[in-house]
Amino acid sequence: MASRRERRRNESRGTNSFTDLRGSRSSPELNRSTSIGPRQYSYQQLAKATNHFSSNNLLGEGGFGQVYMGSVDGQSLAIKKLKNHRDLQSQGKLQDEIIVVSSVRHKNLVELVGYCVEGADKLLVLKYFPNKSLGYQLHESEESLDWKKRMDIAKSSARGLEYLHEHCDPSVIHLDIKSDNILLDDDFKPKVADFGLARFFSEAATHISESAIMGTKAYVDPYAIKTGQYSVKSDVYSFGVMLLELITGRRPIENGFDVVEWAKPKIKSALRNEEFEDFVDYTMHIFDHGEMYRMLFCIDVCINNRPKFRPSMKKLKVLNVLVFLMMMRKKKMKKMKKKKKMMKKRFQMKRRKNLKRMRTVTMTLVISQKWLKEER
Repeated sequence: MASRRERRRNESRGTNSFTDLRGSRSSPELNRSTSIGPRQYSYQQLAKATNHFSSNNLLGEGGFGQVYMGSVDGQSLAIKKLKNHRDLQSQGKLQDEIIVVSSVRHKNLVELVGYCVEGADKLLVLKYFPNKSLGYQLHESEESLDWKKRMDIAKSSARGLEYLHEHCDPSVIHLDIKSDNILLDDDFKPKVADFGLARFFSEAATHISESAIMGTKAYVDPYAIKTGQYSVKSDVYSFGVMLLELITGRRPIENGFDVVEWAKPKIKSALRNEEFEDFVDYTMHIFDHGEMYRMLFCIDVCINNRPKFRPSMKKLKVLNVLVFLMMMRKKKMKKMKKKKKMMKKRFQMKRRKNLKRMRTVTMTLVISQKWLKEER
């Protein structure tokens, strides 16, 4: 029988190995869980939950697989059936990666609640969001997102992505940032989905860039496709494309028209002249002029720069603040200029009034003198 000291030592080792496996640095926004890991489901359970993966239950599809809506024990879930690419990790390795991904917690990331690994069948179980995705809300919903909701979605999804890049060790490259992977909760707060899938496939980037779904390919960094080198800066490019979609309400490729390539040269002139009409979603009645400037500035630095000149997600947040301060200063200068102009105008008006008064007095004196001479 093992001694109490040995049992404690073994428990300690077990805890340390799990911490190393997680590889997540602490963060003020990290949501800690008392759960020991994701729940393991059987294939039969998930097949039954999705009505045997019926097309009626299909929520969406991407480079890594299809997502179906299902119900287990009365709880609505999103079940992702991974494509059986030849580079998909082996069963044991895949389970290890699933544990790693499930341990990454942040309020703007979708939590992995379960999985199934049975032979050729590999599935992930995620929380289901009734408001579906940003893509659905922008292009399929009858109700339009107002400006405030769009800004909240932009800022919060940026925080989620920043967490993956800056607070996970090693950094998690998403590779598939797009509006369909930004899920919205009951209060329209965004959750970045599919952030760990790249870990399951050794050729993950290839599945995205060669995806049959044209909308997915439109988000991929063209420099990464050309060189075959993917990094966190590839995610920054995709994030910029997603922001463009968010403010314009237009898909990156719409009826064969490449909206991203159309926007690239126009952004700088829009920022220079502060004319944003071409970039505003027609379904929005009002928007904040200053925030629109900042959004376009962020889009510009994300999609119009080579990877090494793009900011990190952390720096993008700082840049956004700097642009805000710059705009405030510009606004203050404009106000001071306007005030100076008004003061000058008042001074000129007062001067003209005084000159007119002096002319009147002078004319009166001349007439009076003339009248006195005539009287004499």
